[in-house]
Amino acid sequence: MKGSVLVVGDNSLAALQTVRSLGRAGLDVHLVKFESGSVTKYSRYVRKTYHFGHPLTDTDRFVTGVLAAVKEGPFDLVIPTSDKSLVPLMRVSDEIRQQVPFAAPNPLGFEVTQRKDRTLELADRLGIRTPRTTVVRSAELLPEFKQLGDFPLVLKPSTSVTLGKAKQNSVKVIESLDEMLQRLPEMLETCPVLVQEYCPGTGLGLAVLANHGHVFAAFQYRRVHEPPAGGQSTYRVSEPLSDSLLDNARRFCREVGWTGPAMFEYKVHPDIQEPVLMEVNGRMWGSMALAIQAGVDIPRLLYEMLVLNKTTETFQYRVPYFVRNTCKDMYWLQANLRAASDRRHLIKVPLRQVARELGNIPRLREGFDIESLSDPIPGFIGWWHLVRSSAVAVKAKANRLWWKRAAGEMVRRTRERGAAMRQRIRDCHSVLFVCTGNINRSAVAAARMSALLGAAGSAIKVASAGFIEKEGRSPSDLSKEVAADLGVDILRHRSTILTVQMVEAFDIVVVMEASHLVPLRRIKRAVLQKTVLLSGFDPLNNSVDISDPYGARRHTFNETYVRIIRCVDELFRQAIGDFQAQKTPEATSWR
Repeated sequence: MKGSVLVVGDNSLAALQTVRSLGRAGLDVHLVKFESGSVTKYSRYVRKTYHFGHPLTDTDRFVTGVLAAVKEGPFDLVIPTSDKSLVPLMRVSDEIRQQVPFAAPNPLGFEVTQRKDRTLELADRLGIRTPRTTVVRSAELLPEFKQLGDFPLVLKPSTSVTLGKAKQNSVKVIESLDEMLQRLPEMLETCPVLVQEYCPGTGLGLAVLANHGHVFAAFQYRRVHEPPAGGQSTYRVSEPLSDSLLDNARRFCREVGWTGPAMFEYKVHPDIQEPVLMEVNGRMWGSMALAIQAGVDIPRLLYEMLVLNKTTETFQYRVPYFVRNTCKDMYWLQANLRAASDRRHLIKVPLRQVARELGNIPRLREGFDIESLSDPIPGFIGWWHLVRSSAVAVKAKANRLWWKRAAGEMVRRTRERGAAMRQRIRDCHSVLFVCTGNINRSAVAAARMSALLGAAGSAIKVASAGFIEKEGRSPSDLSKEVAADLGVDILRHRSTILTVQMVEAFDIVVVMEASHLVPLRRIKRAVLQKTVLLSGFDPLNNSVDISDPYGARRHTFNETYVRIIRCVDELFRQAIGDFQAQKTPEATSWR
């Protein structure tokens, strides 16, 4: 074939497989890249690359750039390969189609596949089994969930991406009502959230290619290796087509007049063989290398359909055939070994099965996502990224150990109350409490200290801040309730971002755990000279860290806050002197 294609999206496996498929077919492939860490741009089949900024955080520039490239062309086809590129380009889909065929769904199909609540509504209407789901659109509805008791549950954003936010919206598996009531309000700030029953089991995918609602190509696979808590698979195997699943896909595609590729993702419980539809991805997908290598070349078939007006029915392919993402499979193996066997929502593969899988290589029924003899450089770059990230991880672990020891020494000196430390605390006129997000630990510590100082008539200034760069967050209702039960008022607290001006303005900076010393040092190295760990003031508990209770149950919040109060009381006593502290009975209530 002769022609040219513009592929939009570079940091997903879908982009690499699309580039390779069309390049091997003889087409000139141009790539719009927008993320770091991409291996796709190194493919020998990429003739030219463009960079128009990030589609979600620099949307106007990105869309304008793509439109300009399309007009300058000439291209036979434009293919977005991820939600990050598809969502902003749908705003100008008509303009693109005036110039060139555009591999994107119609407005109805886009809405039904992008909004997971609409996906499930249509599936239910068509009689396709889905998880029990409640859509939450406002935090005001949270009281309705206080009677739930069947955990774990799944919190799933109704859309995968949001304009203005570079990272994809993440799915959370939660273990308790307390955790849900903390995480759900923050997720609702981005989009409505689906609260779903947890469906244990193996991931199964049915990929189709349709033309105006008619499915003319299909491929089915099963996930063999997927992260223990869920996520993208790193090892997959082709399976024969299921007549019932293919019928589901055909009815779904007919209903919305679907044109293009779509991936129907299911979960299959080993004891309940009927698959449960989790979502439908209306675009190219990350595991597409398996379909291509097994015999269903989706990108090439898509080009033939949209450009050459040719539809070749393709329902036969090699079974079984395996494809592995070798780099990410290394991380999977590590996570699989560490996964607990007694938590039913964690997917753990026995080691004997992992060993047996190695036999697929000499039997010539295993391929690879990135490595390719005909296009070797992306594979080398992928392994280089693995080596580099592993080295960074080793260095980070060594740094954590070093800072842990440094924090332990800092706590020891605080507890010994040397003359210099006593004098620094006694002479301080301001105290800054710092934690990760400034909505739990540092908020409670500052509120407790302020109350004690106010009762004592002290003029010492107190404040709190956090490292997360998001201003104005409020503690969860659970955090407020536990604090109130212990006599601490954080009802009106809102988070503050820690700045260099703040650490310079306060006499003492109090952190909650050893890991806080690292970002604090980045802000200003000299501030460590006036930094202490709050645990150094604990007369009962020798552990260095006061861990973040975020996402935990009520009793963990209670234990954490009791310890914080005990430590703050001791810091207060040292700051204003034993005699004055004895006149403030609240200062010794929780020791």
